[in-house]
Amino acid sequence: MPLNIVIIGAGPAGEAAAKCAAQMGASVTLVEKEHAGGLCLNKGCVPSKTLLEQIRNATLSGKTVDWTEIQKVKQGVVTGIRSQLETSLKTLKIKFIQGSARFTNPTTIDVTSANSSQSLSFDKAIIAAGTDIFIPKPLDEHRADIFDSDRILELKKTPSSILIVGGGAVGCEFACLLNAAGTKVTMVELTDTLLPGEDAGVSTALANAYEARGINVITGTKVTALERKGHEWHVTLSNGQQLKVAELLSCVGRFIHLTPLALEKAGIQITSNTLPLNPFLQTSNPNIYAAGDVTGQTRLAHAAAIQGRIAALNALGGSEQYDGSLIPRCLYSWPEVASVGKAKHTVEQEKKPVKTSRAFFKGSAKALAAQEAEGFVQIVSDPETGVILGAQIIGLHATELIHVFSVALKKQMTLKEFGDVIFAHPSLSEVMRDAARR
Repeated sequence: MPLNIVIIGAGPAGEAAAKCAAQMGASVTLVEKEHAGGLCLNKGCVPSKTLLEQIRNATLSGKTVDWTEIQKVKQGVVTGIRSQLETSLKTLKIKFIQGSARFTNPTTIDVTSANSSQSLSFDKAIIAAGTDIFIPKPLDEHRADIFDSDRILELKKTPSSILIVGGGAVGCEFACLLNAAGTKVTMVELTDTLLPGEDAGVSTALANAYEARGINVITGTKVTALERKGHEWHVTLSNGQQLKVAELLSCVGRFIHLTPLALEKAGIQITSNTLPLNPFLQTSNPNIYAAGDVTGQTRLAHAAAIQGRIAALNALGGSEQYDGSLIPRCLYSWPEVASVGKAKHTVEQEKKPVKTSRAFFKGSAKALAAQEAEGFVQIVSDPETGVILGAQIIGLHATELIHVFSVALKKQMTLKEFGDVIFAHPSLSEVMRDAARR
């Protein structure tokens, strides 16, 4: 008999795990509390990028932003991809159940839906349950009245003004989107830079680009009080500044919510609401694995998908390990930002020698022809061996260009080897070569 695998969560991790396991001959049941595709497809990557593209197209062509039409396009993209996904699950004979899963013992889960419940036994299980939205104090007291990263996707009209709390990837993308649509945007970020954890030079360049577009960026600050008065939010910041805005959007992050899964009944140990895993993504119950955002190791769909595949392979007898060091990180605002591998500060924290080299898009004929020449390419390398350790790009099509560096890192190329690669002229890729040669 084929191995019976139950997967909880049908986002990128669960989808990848289900398809991999089914292709290897397992009997697969995929459980999802909402829609197939999970957060990424339904309330994350896909709808947000569709809104970004539609508003960018409208503003570049000088058209007025028509939210009704844009939302129609967004919904069509989401439902179209979801339909394709559901068809592929059926083709692979993956049983899809919509409902909330909860462990009842080490080999069984209960699945509860709107009108029924059922018990499922398994040989192996993979937890890919994702995360929930986190709203910090004092914003949490007004949860029903402010926008979060889910609700903002259903926007029906352009707000006159908005305060975005959180300067990570989600906050930056919506700041860019709403600013282009005509909203007066203010961003507040607790840390000293936008995109916390990324290269300081890139973060500074992004903040400067936003300021030039009329986005007010306030860093090293948090919201200490807010009150709704009429049609305005009256907001107090920790620096003493007072703001009045029409809307407020919280993009602080997400959190792992393990309680509903009743992991203790499956014999799975948790520590401070985190899920300890071995290098093979295996929990303390050797028959149960985890993948995606719920692991706390990633917040990226493509990383989650890789983990899902690894978890499935290992559940079926493999011994694959997840390596997150080569996962590209992308921001789809204007300008785009992308990075892979190590930044200069991460190498310095390891107390190792490091070299950075840059080339700017203002030297690119292709970028100048497109009249989008802001930004640069930066390469991080070992000054002794010349081996490339990481790269950062801010500028036109950064989220596509970064994958060239992903290949370079995978093959452990040196600056000389990369600089000897022939790139077409004129192309944006030439800037990457120029950075290597410097």
